[in-house]
Amino acid sequence: MAKRKFWEALNDKEDFFVQMPYTILDSTLSNEAKVLFMHLWKDAFINNKKHEGKHYSDMTQVEMAKKLGYKATGFGIREARRSIKELNQCAVVLTKKQYKKNTHFYHYFLAKHRWQI
Repeated sequence: MAKRKFWEALNDKEDFFVQMPYTILDSTLSNEAKVLFMHLWKDAFINNKKHEGKHYSDMTQVEMAKKLGYKATGFGIREARRSIKELNQCAVVLTKKQYKKNTHFYHYFLAKHRWQI
C-alpha cells in the first residue's frame, strides 16, 4: 500500500516537483530507504513539513533504524547512521524554476528505479 501511494505521489508532477540527487540514485541504500527518502524529501522540502513531527535530520539513530525497518541493534544502527549522513548530504532545496530545468532527473529516476521498488 505504501509503495502504491509512493508512485501515485511521484507521478503527480504538479505535487511532486523534485530532483533526486545522484548520490541517492547511485547509492547502496536499500530500495526501502530510497522510498523513505522520497517521502521525507517531499514532506520536508516540497510541503515544508516535518515528518511525523520531526525533520529527518533531527531523528535519532534508533528512530531512523525503525523507519528503515530494522531493529535498533548493531546492524540497524549502522544503517541508520549511514542513511542519516547520506540524507543530510543530499538536503538540497530546489525551486520550481530549477526543477523545470532538470526534468530529465525525474525521468531518469523513473527509468532506473521503478522496476526495483
